[in-house]
Amino acid sequence: MSKNLIRKKNLDTIKRLMFLNGKMVASELVKKSGLSIVTINSLMKELLDENVISEGSLIQQPMGRPAIEYFFQYDLQHMLLLSLQDFNGTLCLVAKTTNLSGTEKQAWFIELPEITLDWLIGAITRCLEESDVAITQISLSIPGKVFDDTVTSSWKQQLDGWSIKAALQQKTAIPINIQNDAHLTTIGFCIRGDYQRDGTIVGIFYPQESTPGVTIFSNKKLIEGHLGLAGEGKYLPFLMDKQAPKNDEELMRNIAEMIAVYNAVIAPNMFVISSNELARDEMNLAVSTNKHLPEHPNKPEILIDTKFQESMTHGLRWLAHEGTPYYL
Repeated sequence: MSKNLIRKKNLDTIKRLMFLNGKMVASELVKKSGLSIVTINSLMKELLDENVISEGSLIQQPMGRPAIEYFFQYDLQHMLLLSLQDFNGTLCLVAKTTNLSGTEKQAWFIELPEITLDWLIGAITRCLEESDVAITQISLSIPGKVFDDTVTSSWKQQLDGWSIKAALQQKTAIPINIQNDAHLTTIGFCIRGDYQRDGTIVGIFYPQESTPGVTIFSNKKLIEGHLGLAGEGKYLPFLMDKQAPKNDEELMRNIAEMIAVYNAVIAPNMFVISSNELARDEMNLAVSTNKHLPEHPNKPEILIDTKFQESMTHGLRWLAHEGTPYYL
Protein backbone atom coordinates (compact mmCIF):
# COMPACT_ATOMS: atom_id res chain seq x y z
CA MET A 1 0.00 0.00 0.00
CA SER A 2 1.37 3.42 -0.95
CA LYS A 3 2.20 6.07 1.67
CA ASN A 4 -0.71 8.24 0.45
CA LEU A 5 -3.20 5.39 0.86
CA ILE A 6 -1.85 4.56 4.30
CA ARG A 7 -2.14 8.19 5.35
CA LYS A 8 -5.72 8.40 4.03
CA LYS A 9 -6.62 5.23 5.90
CA ASN A 10 -5.13 6.64 9.10
CA LEU A 11 -6.94 9.95 8.62
CA ASP A 12 -10.24 8.14 8.14
CA THR A 13 -9.60 6.15 11.32
CA ILE A 14 -9.03 9.34 13.33
CA LYS A 15 -12.03 11.07 11.74
CA ARG A 16 -14.24 8.15 12.73
CA LEU A 17 -12.92 8.03 16.30
CA MET A 18 -13.50 11.75 16.69
CA PHE A 19 -16.98 11.46 15.11
CA LEU A 20 -17.98 8.67 17.49
CA ASN A 21 -16.50 10.22 20.65
CA GLY A 22 -16.96 13.96 20.05
CA LYS A 23 -13.89 14.96 22.02
CA MET A 24 -10.58 13.21 22.70
CA VAL A 25 -6.98 13.87 23.63
CA ALA A 26 -4.04 12.53 21.63
CA SER A 27 -3.23 9.78 24.14
CA GLU A 28 -6.78 8.40 23.82
CA LEU A 29 -6.43 8.37 20.04
CA VAL A 30 -3.13 6.50 20.33
CA LYS A 31 -4.76 3.88 22.54
CA LYS A 32 -7.87 3.40 20.36
CA SER A 33 -6.17 3.59 16.94
CA GLY A 34 -2.90 1.79 17.61
CA LEU A 35 -1.00 4.60 15.85
CA SER A 36 2.06 6.28 17.30
CA ILE A 37 1.90 9.65 19.06
CA VAL A 38 4.10 11.13 16.30
CA THR A 39 1.62 9.97 13.63
CA ILE A 40 -1.37 11.19 15.68
CA ASN A 41 0.11 14.65 16.14
CA SER A 42 0.80 14.94 12.41
CA LEU A 43 -2.74 13.80 11.52
CA MET A 44 -4.34 16.16 14.04
CA LYS A 45 -2.53 19.11 12.51
CA GLU A 46 -3.96 18.16 9.09
CA LEU A 47 -7.47 17.78 10.51
CA LEU A 48 -7.17 21.14 12.26
CA ASP A 49 -6.18 22.77 8.96
CA GLU A 50 -9.26 21.18 7.31
CA ASN A 51 -11.56 22.33 10.17
CA VAL A 52 -12.58 18.72 10.83
CA ILE A 53 -11.62 19.25 14.46
CA SER A 54 -10.94 22.20 16.75
CA GLU A 55 -8.65 22.68 19.72
CA GLY A 56 -10.04 23.04 23.20
CA SER A 57 -8.26 23.91 26.40
CA LEU A 58 -5.52 21.98 28.17
CA ILE A 59 -6.88 19.36 30.53
CA GLN A 60 -4.98 17.57 33.27
CA GLN A 61 -4.43 13.85 32.64
CA PRO A 62 -4.39 11.21 35.41
CA MET A 63 -0.68 10.90 34.76
CA GLY A 64 1.77 13.25 33.06
CA ARG A 65 1.40 16.75 31.72
CA PRO A 66 -1.85 18.47 30.65
CA ALA A 67 -3.00 17.64 27.11
CA ILE A 68 -4.98 19.49 24.46
CA GLU A 69 -8.57 18.29 24.12
CA TYR A 70 -9.74 18.10 20.52
CA PHE A 71 -13.39 18.50 19.48
CA PHE A 72 -15.05 17.08 16.37
CA GLN A 73 -16.82 19.69 14.23
CA TYR A 74 -20.26 18.17 13.62
CA ASP A 75 -21.24 21.22 11.56
CA LEU A 76 -18.49 20.33 9.09
CA GLN A 77 -21.16 18.86 6.78
CA HIS A 78 -24.91 19.21 6.45
CA MET A 79 -27.33 16.81 4.79
CA LEU A 80 -30.72 17.42 3.22
CA LEU A 81 -32.90 14.45 4.20
CA LEU A 82 -35.99 13.99 2.02
CA SER A 83 -38.84 11.52 2.28
CA LEU A 84 -41.81 11.19 -0.08
CA GLN A 85 -44.75 10.02 2.01
CA ASP A 86 -48.47 9.39 1.57
CA PHE A 87 -50.60 11.47 3.92
CA ASN A 88 -54.28 10.53 3.53
CA GLY A 89 -53.86 9.87 -0.18
CA THR A 90 -51.75 12.97 -0.89
CA LEU A 91 -48.07 12.58 -1.71
CA CYS A 92 -45.96 14.99 0.35
CA LEU A 93 -42.27 15.75 0.75
CA VAL A 94 -41.01 15.66 4.34
CA ALA A 95 -37.65 17.45 4.41
CA LYS A 96 -35.08 18.46 7.00
CA THR A 97 -31.45 19.51 7.22
CA THR A 98 -29.16 17.91 9.79
CA ASN A 99 -25.49 18.07 10.66
CA LEU A 100 -23.22 15.04 11.15
CA SER A 101 -24.58 14.44 14.65
CA GLY A 102 -28.15 14.33 13.35
CA THR A 103 -29.09 17.66 14.93
CA GLU A 104 -32.00 19.12 12.97
CA LYS A 105 -31.43 22.63 11.62
CA GLN A 106 -34.49 23.26 9.47
CA ALA A 107 -37.63 21.46 8.29
CA TRP A 108 -40.23 21.62 5.50
CA PHE A 109 -43.51 19.85 4.72
CA ILE A 110 -44.49 20.28 1.08
CA GLU A 111 -47.58 18.83 -0.62
CA LEU A 112 -47.18 17.78 -4.25
CA PRO A 113 -50.46 18.88 -5.89
CA GLU A 114 -49.32 17.29 -9.13
CA ILE A 115 -47.47 13.99 -9.10
CA THR A 116 -44.82 14.91 -11.64
CA LEU A 117 -41.06 14.79 -11.68
CA ASP A 118 -40.93 18.55 -12.28
CA TRP A 119 -42.92 19.20 -9.11
CA LEU A 120 -40.60 16.98 -7.06
CA ILE A 121 -37.46 18.63 -8.44
CA GLY A 122 -39.03 22.04 -7.79
CA ALA A 123 -39.76 21.10 -4.18
CA ILE A 124 -36.21 19.84 -3.61
CA THR A 125 -34.77 22.96 -5.23
CA ARG A 126 -36.92 25.11 -2.95
CA CYS A 127 -35.44 23.38 0.12
CA LEU A 128 -31.90 23.93 -1.19
CA GLU A 129 -32.60 27.61 -1.87
CA GLU A 130 -34.20 28.19 1.54
CA SER A 131 -31.61 26.23 3.53
CA ASP A 132 -29.72 28.24 6.12
CA VAL A 133 -26.69 25.94 5.81
CA ALA A 134 -24.60 24.72 2.87
CA ILE A 135 -25.73 21.22 1.88
CA THR A 136 -23.05 18.65 1.06
CA GLN A 137 -25.23 15.56 0.52
CA ILE A 138 -28.87 14.78 -0.31
CA SER A 139 -30.69 11.59 0.66
CA LEU A 140 -34.14 10.79 -0.70
CA SER A 141 -36.58 8.08 0.34
CA ILE A 142 -39.32 7.17 -2.12
CA PRO A 143 -42.32 4.82 -2.01
CA GLY A 144 -40.87 2.75 -4.84
CA LYS A 145 -37.84 0.86 -6.11
CA VAL A 146 -34.93 2.40 -8.04
CA PHE A 147 -32.57 0.68 -10.47
CA ASP A 148 -29.90 2.58 -12.44
CA ASP A 149 -31.64 5.85 -11.52
CA THR A 150 -34.99 4.71 -12.90
CA VAL A 151 -37.97 4.13 -10.62
CA THR A 152 -39.13 0.61 -11.45
CA SER A 153 -42.13 0.18 -9.16
CA SER A 154 -43.78 2.88 -7.07
CA TRP A 155 -46.71 4.34 -5.15
CA LYS A 156 -49.80 3.77 -7.31
CA GLN A 157 -47.35 3.47 -10.24
CA GLN A 158 -47.25 7.29 -10.26
CA LEU A 159 -43.44 7.56 -10.12
CA ASP A 160 -42.60 4.72 -12.52
CA GLY A 161 -39.96 5.63 -15.09
CA TRP A 162 -38.74 8.73 -13.26
CA SER A 163 -34.99 9.45 -13.39
CA ILE A 164 -34.80 11.60 -10.28
CA LYS A 165 -31.03 11.85 -9.94
CA ALA A 166 -30.51 12.88 -13.56
CA ALA A 167 -33.25 15.52 -13.30
CA LEU A 168 -31.87 16.96 -10.06
CA GLN A 169 -28.35 17.10 -11.50
CA GLN A 170 -29.71 19.64 -13.98
CA LYS A 171 -30.28 21.95 -10.99
CA THR A 172 -27.42 21.17 -8.60
CA ALA A 173 -24.08 19.37 -8.39
CA ILE A 174 -24.76 18.20 -4.81
CA PRO A 175 -24.57 14.37 -4.68
CA ILE A 176 -27.88 12.56 -4.09
CA ASN A 177 -28.60 8.99 -3.00
CA ILE A 178 -32.08 7.52 -3.46
CA GLN A 179 -33.51 4.46 -1.74
CA ASN A 180 -36.79 2.68 -1.05
CA ASP A 181 -38.79 3.79 2.01
CA ALA A 182 -39.22 0.27 3.45
CA HIS A 183 -35.47 -0.32 3.27
CA LEU A 184 -34.60 2.94 5.00
CA THR A 185 -37.12 2.68 7.81
CA THR A 186 -36.01 -0.90 8.56
CA ILE A 187 -32.32 0.01 8.63
CA GLY A 188 -33.07 3.20 10.54
CA PHE A 189 -35.00 1.26 13.19
CA CYS A 190 -32.05 -1.09 13.71
CA ILE A 191 -29.63 1.84 14.02
CA ARG A 192 -31.96 3.76 16.36
CA GLY A 193 -32.39 0.75 18.65
CA ASP A 194 -28.76 -0.37 18.29
CA TYR A 195 -29.85 -3.82 17.12
CA GLN A 196 -27.34 -6.34 15.77
CA ARG A 197 -27.07 -6.09 11.98
CA ASP A 198 -24.74 -9.02 11.29
CA GLY A 199 -27.49 -11.57 10.80
CA THR A 200 -30.52 -11.48 8.48
CA ILE A 201 -33.31 -9.00 9.03
CA VAL A 202 -36.63 -8.85 7.18
CA GLY A 203 -38.52 -5.59 7.40
CA ILE A 204 -42.20 -5.26 6.53
CA PHE A 205 -43.42 -1.71 5.97
CA TYR A 206 -47.19 -1.75 5.53
CA PRO A 207 -48.88 1.68 5.63
CA GLN A 208 -52.58 1.50 6.46
CA GLU A 209 -54.85 1.51 3.39
CA SER A 210 -51.82 0.93 1.16
CA THR A 211 -49.58 -1.86 -0.11
CA PRO A 212 -46.57 -3.40 1.66
CA GLY A 213 -42.87 -3.16 0.99
CA VAL A 214 -40.36 -5.72 2.22
CA THR A 215 -36.68 -5.33 3.08
CA ILE A 216 -34.13 -8.14 3.16
CA PHE A 217 -30.99 -6.95 4.96
CA SER A 218 -28.37 -9.65 5.40
CA ASN A 219 -24.97 -9.13 7.03
CA LYS A 220 -25.28 -5.35 6.60
CA LYS A 221 -26.08 -5.66 2.88
CA LEU A 222 -29.38 -4.99 1.14
CA ILE A 223 -30.66 -7.79 -1.09
CA GLU A 224 -32.29 -5.84 -3.91
CA GLY A 225 -32.75 -8.47 -6.64
CA HIS A 226 -33.13 -8.04 -10.39
CA LEU A 227 -33.96 -4.44 -11.37
CA GLY A 228 -34.08 -3.63 -7.66
CA LEU A 229 -37.47 -5.34 -7.39
CA ALA A 230 -36.84 -7.68 -4.44
CA GLY A 231 -39.37 -7.12 -1.69
CA GLU A 232 -42.36 -5.87 -3.65
CA GLY A 233 -44.81 -7.38 -1.20
CA LYS A 234 -47.84 -6.23 -3.19
CA TYR A 235 -47.04 -8.98 -5.72
CA LEU A 236 -47.33 -11.82 -3.22
CA PRO A 237 -50.04 -14.11 -4.67
CA PHE A 238 -52.31 -13.93 -1.62
CA LEU A 239 -52.27 -10.10 -1.73
CA MET A 240 -52.49 -9.38 -5.45
CA ASP A 241 -56.23 -9.91 -5.69
CA LYS A 242 -57.00 -8.03 -2.48
CA GLN A 243 -57.78 -4.39 -1.91
CA ALA A 244 -55.78 -2.43 0.66
CA PRO A 245 -56.80 -3.45 4.21
CA LYS A 246 -59.86 -1.59 5.43
CA ASN A 247 -59.30 -2.17 9.15
CA ASP A 248 -56.57 -3.04 11.65
CA GLU A 249 -57.63 -6.66 11.94
CA GLU A 250 -57.24 -7.26 8.20
CA LEU A 251 -53.93 -5.38 8.12
CA MET A 252 -52.44 -7.45 10.92
CA ARG A 253 -53.71 -10.69 9.44
CA ASN A 254 -51.94 -9.83 6.18
CA ILE A 255 -48.73 -8.98 8.04
CA ALA A 256 -48.82 -12.28 9.93
CA GLU A 257 -49.21 -14.14 6.63
CA MET A 258 -46.26 -12.23 5.19
CA ILE A 259 -44.16 -13.14 8.23
CA ALA A 260 -45.02 -16.79 7.66
CA VAL A 261 -43.95 -16.61 3.99
CA TYR A 262 -40.64 -14.84 4.60
CA ASN A 263 -39.87 -16.93 7.67
CA ALA A 264 -40.13 -20.07 5.54
CA VAL A 265 -38.13 -18.68 2.60
CA ILE A 266 -35.51 -16.49 4.33
CA ALA A 267 -35.42 -17.78 7.95
CA PRO A 268 -34.27 -14.40 9.32
CA ASN A 269 -32.96 -13.68 12.78
CA MET A 270 -35.43 -10.84 13.16
CA PHE A 271 -38.52 -9.20 11.65
CA VAL A 272 -39.09 -5.46 11.91
CA ILE A 273 -42.74 -4.51 11.39
CA SER A 274 -43.60 -0.88 10.66
CA SER A 275 -47.06 0.52 10.08
CA ASN A 276 -48.92 3.69 11.05
CA GLU A 277 -49.99 3.50 14.69
CA LEU A 278 -49.52 -0.27 14.80
CA ALA A 279 -50.93 -1.78 18.01
CA ARG A 280 -48.19 -3.95 19.51
CA ASP A 281 -50.48 -6.27 21.48
CA GLU A 282 -52.84 -6.82 18.56
CA MET A 283 -49.93 -7.51 16.22
CA ASN A 284 -48.46 -10.02 18.66
CA LEU A 285 -51.87 -11.70 18.88
CA ALA A 286 -52.12 -11.92 15.06
CA VAL A 287 -48.69 -13.55 14.93
CA SER A 288 -49.36 -15.97 17.77
CA THR A 289 -52.67 -17.13 16.26
CA ASN A 290 -51.34 -17.58 12.71
CA LYS A 291 -51.92 -21.22 11.76
CA HIS A 292 -48.56 -21.67 9.99
CA LEU A 293 -45.95 -20.00 12.20
CA PRO A 294 -46.14 -22.44 15.17
CA GLU A 295 -44.95 -25.25 12.87
CA HIS A 296 -41.87 -23.34 11.62
CA PRO A 297 -38.51 -24.45 13.06
CA ASN A 298 -37.13 -20.89 12.74
CA LYS A 299 -38.27 -18.74 15.67
CA PRO A 300 -37.28 -15.16 14.79
CA GLU A 301 -37.52 -12.15 17.06
CA ILE A 302 -40.41 -9.94 15.94
CA LEU A 303 -40.07 -6.23 16.69
CA ILE A 304 -42.66 -3.50 16.17
CA ASP A 305 -41.56 -0.04 15.05
CA THR A 306 -43.92 2.56 16.51
CA LYS A 307 -41.77 5.60 15.59
CA PHE A 308 -41.69 5.61 11.80
CA GLN A 309 -40.48 9.21 11.33
CA GLU A 310 -37.54 8.72 13.70
CA SER A 311 -36.55 5.49 11.96
CA MET A 312 -36.82 7.17 8.57
CA THR A 313 -34.50 9.99 9.67
CA HIS A 314 -31.90 7.49 10.89
CA GLY A 315 -32.24 5.53 7.64
CA LEU A 316 -31.73 8.68 5.55
CA ARG A 317 -28.67 9.58 7.62
CA TRP A 318 -27.32 6.04 7.07
CA LEU A 319 -27.78 6.55 3.33
CA ALA A 320 -26.02 9.93 3.41
CA HIS A 321 -23.08 8.71 5.52
CA GLU A 322 -22.53 5.34 3.80
CA GLY A 323 -19.02 5.00 2.38
CA THR A 324 -17.60 7.77 4.59
CA PRO A 325 -15.75 7.65 7.95
CA TYR A 326 -19.02 8.84 9.51
CA TYR A 327 -21.09 5.77 8.60
CA LEU A 328 -23.81 4.75 11.07
